[in-house]
Amino acid sequence: MGADTLEARARAFPAQPGVYFFKDEDGRVLYVGKAASLRQRMRSYFGSRVGPRVHLMVARARQLEYIVTKDPVEALILELNLIKRHRPPFNIRLRDDKHYPYLRVTLEENYPRLLIARRQGNEGSRYFGPFTRAGSVHATMNLTRRLFPQRTCGNQAFAQAKRPCLNFHIRRCPGPCTGQVEHEAYRAITGDLVMFLEGRHEDLIRRLQEKMEEAAERLEFERAAALRDQLQAVREVTGSQPVVAPGGRDSDVLAFARSGNDASALVFWVRHGKLVGRESFQLTGVEGKGDREVMTALVEQYYQRAAAIPDEVIVTHELKDAGAVREWLKKLKRNPVRLIHPRRGDRVKLVRLAEENARLALEELKPASERQREQAESASLELAQILELPGPPSRLECFDVSNLQGKQAVASMVVFQDGQARKDLYRKFRIRSVPGSDDYAMLREAVQRRYARGLRQRGTGETSGFSEFPDLLVVDGGRGQLNVTLEVLEELGVRLPVIGLAKEEEEVYVPGRAETLRLPRDGAALHLLQRLRDEAHRFALGYHRRVRNQDSLRSLLDEVSGIGPRRRAALLRQFGSLTAIREKTVDELARVPGMNRKAAQDLKDYLSGWSRETKG
Repeated sequence: MGADTLEARARAFPAQPGVYFFKDEDGRVLYVGKAASLRQRMRSYFGSRVGPRVHLMVARARQLEYIVTKDPVEALILELNLIKRHRPPFNIRLRDDKHYPYLRVTLEENYPRLLIARRQGNEGSRYFGPFTRAGSVHATMNLTRRLFPQRTCGNQAFAQAKRPCLNFHIRRCPGPCTGQVEHEAYRAITGDLVMFLEGRHEDLIRRLQEKMEEAAERLEFERAAALRDQLQAVREVTGSQPVVAPGGRDSDVLAFARSGNDASALVFWVRHGKLVGRESFQLTGVEGKGDREVMTALVEQYYQRAAAIPDEVIVTHELKDAGAVREWLKKLKRNPVRLIHPRRGDRVKLVRLAEENARLALEELKPASERQREQAESASLELAQILELPGPPSRLECFDVSNLQGKQAVASMVVFQDGQARKDLYRKFRIRSVPGSDDYAMLREAVQRRYARGLRQRGTGETSGFSEFPDLLVVDGGRGQLNVTLEVLEELGVRLPVIGLAKEEEEVYVPGRAETLRLPRDGAALHLLQRLRDEAHRFALGYHRRVRNQDSLRSLLDEVSGIGPRRRAALLRQFGSLTAIREKTVDELARVPGMNRKAAQDLKDYLSGWSRETKG
């Protein structure tokens, strides 16, 4: 479908709210957008004033589709889900958003803990974040554990404790496991912790002051002294936080700075008028997009996974479809949210401060991104010259095999795109057709399965990571591994540049050449191949370790009376590891589908006895 046909298709779109998406000739989604009126929005893509990036997207597009929704808010939600699922190259995206950690307070537990979580659940915990830097989340955890001691042990260790651990003696835990603290007092500490993480510092200081005075009036001088020390520590931590909103408001301030196709976004967390924290993010795909569109994408994608939404969101630019965004935020928070683009007053000063910090973050980011881009381009050019490829390879794939004397054999496939790991395209294979220890046959199975499936998907028009083939295929090994891979590809009728990379001397094996190649030790090409090979090895080894542990767990569960194949499979699906199963109570085990209380008790007794035997 050419541009003229696409334009004719666009004119037939309904004048209703919905989501639209452009696809290329392979069916890959290039761009996802939303509109209050699909027909009106489509006009902007085929006019004479479109920017170069939009022109490039439309030129690559071969399909144009839409989904009608009942209102603009539903269109917004659908758009965000489709962007997260397809990761379209022409959309603005928060980079690596799924990896950002949160702090989790396990309020659903009788004696809550403070943990680090990679995603939000719905089990009753309170979440704070996300944090873009691992250092900041660990620093916050260490600080809060010092100010508000909490237990750190797992549920099984907590239930079996006979005496307090070291954390109790160094005053990092109040010792609930052995009754050193009453339940209500422990929950009060947890309440103070939550209040601190929420940024309600003035309320917390007032509450600690009142508790200290009450303890002194009751002549509980030791407790009063402990509260005095805690109060002083909290004041020291929070006293350096600047007052940026004199009215004592709770706000988030979102700003960004941009350069080319990259942008640095920043979020200020203002609680009770004080700046209590900040996080910065990277945005991609901003080239050719207006400031309003970038700001809208930042607000939508940040709050799609933010742990909390304040009453007031301050932005540096007006939003597109601000009404729909406001209604969506109201649904998420279950309360109205003010969306403010200030033009005067103290909020403007706050916006300018956020913009300046975003600009500084972009300056810090720029050299690193440019260096990575330059290294990737240099490596691709060097590989193209040395290997006599038709052009610089953009997509690289690498296979590796891992097994223990032929047992639990697995293989990995990792993908690098423009020099960067694309973990969403990684694939792992459980080797099933090779009975013994034959690394060549295992590699043959993995390569055959990967490219046979890719060919099938290409034939049906299906799009996934398998349907896209690499510009260069790398196998971990020497001449033998290279020949096996070439044989499989020839049988399938797939023509790809393939090389082998041996570990010892870092020699490169090339088809049709008797001598191996030795790339410059300090060259970008060898460094790129080494990173690719080492990542394939790490991914295969990690998968092999998980398979080995699961097989060991299956063997162990086979020995428990009353645990048959169905119950064993259900336990593995529910908990995944022996450690997780051992930490569960009888009631938790009994709630697994197919289990009952007798089987759960038998399993608990067996694991307790097995644990004592292995320790003895």
